[in-house]
Amino acid sequence: MGTLGTLETKTNLDPIRVKVLANTPQNQEVSFKLTYTGNGGTYTDVEYYSLTVALDYLNVTVNKVSSTFTSNGRIGYSKGNALGGLGFIYKDENMLYEAALMIGRSATQVSNNARNDGNVNEDFLKQLSAQQVGSTTAAFEGTATFTDAGSTNPIGLRVKSRLLAYSTQPDDKYIIVEYEIFNTTNGILQGIYPGLFTDWDLDDAAANATQYDVGTKTAYAYAKKNASYPYVGVKLLNSTAPTAYYPMSYQVAGNPLSDNKFTTAEKYQTLSSGVKAAGFGHDTSNGYDIMYTIGSGPYTIPVNGSIKVAYAFIGGDNLTELLNVGQAALTKYTSGSTVPVTPVEPIPLSFNLKQNYPNPAKDLTTIPFELAEKSATSLVLTNVTGKVIQTLVNETLAAGSYSTPVHLQTMAPGVYFYRLRAGTYQKTLKMLVVK
Repeated sequence: MGTLGTLETKTNLDPIRVKVLANTPQNQEVSFKLTYTGNGGTYTDVEYYSLTVALDYLNVTVNKVSSTFTSNGRIGYSKGNALGGLGFIYKDENMLYEAALMIGRSATQVSNNARNDGNVNEDFLKQLSAQQVGSTTAAFEGTATFTDAGSTNPIGLRVKSRLLAYSTQPDDKYIIVEYEIFNTTNGILQGIYPGLFTDWDLDDAAANATQYDVGTKTAYAYAKKNASYPYVGVKLLNSTAPTAYYPMSYQVAGNPLSDNKFTTAEKYQTLSSGVKAAGFGHDTSNGYDIMYTIGSGPYTIPVNGSIKVAYAFIGGDNLTELLNVGQAALTKYTSGSTVPVTPVEPIPLSFNLKQNYPNPAKDLTTIPFELAEKSATSLVLTNVTGKVIQTLVNETLAAGSYSTPVHLQTMAPGVYFYRLRAGTYQKTLKMLVVK
């Protein structure tokens, strides 16, 4: 860059390009060392930084709110503690600290990835990583599939999540998140309560309020001390079961978060108690650091059956606009009205099952494959005798490129095979598990 004076800035320099290889493990942190040399070598300096590449989540920035679609059911962030994503941004303000999926069956059985006792649960394991659908009918449409196999007490669920975002009014201030929850057990699942635990931080995070609008099924949050600060909320879009809204704050004694713990029993309590209160912090002068659970239930899921629940994450300049935007989201979701756009990536020209990576693998490997057209797709892992060890994919998928993570921690070392069937296409490849 030639001579650089004190406090001088230079722009329009040639970029340094780094290629991320196709077989790079997902969420790989890469370290960089940048060395400066000047004045004939008499001046040197070194700077280190790192980037995470081959992400398994997608940042969604197609309208006036920005957020992140993940592979594990969270919204805004792929990880706990507000890491791995954008949160929920409106008017250049990030207002979200946590949005986690919880699915409860009893006080001892809640599959979730919400906070617990100073940490977070990671019950949901990705099966198909988050990806933007190739022939989407919205400005953005993404899909991902995960199971609750990471739980110490799994219910036996497979969840297909979908995120929709639109770029034109009146649909440019929300995103829609849908969860289709499948029963993978051999029996009927009764008393199922799905919901979202959300933690909003607006303006002064310790001076917020939350309320529930019964007529529109919208749980919203606002800054108590700043009347001009935007509103945010989550609206329940399906109405096949009674709704649930449970406001909380660790600053108030007697509620589930007052001891800074969020136990399994407390999570189930917030999911299954219906509309617990009109709000939190709205009747005080300063408000609180607020959180809430919004959901519905109970549901019954038959064997091999599923249910769908959907939510709109909304931004608005005031309460009136927030509720109006929520109504637009409900209209869009229930009518199925969409705006066609061009595919986000080329459709593969042929079906193709690729070699897993890494191979050999110890704890985790990834199987990539490509579909040339929409197909009923099966991907199974077998041992050398042909016995199915894991069913990795068993659903109809759109044309596109996919990558399926395979968890190997409980598998014995040895040779295994994985087989893809999609339409008339069939192929089997070998993998090696080492310990």
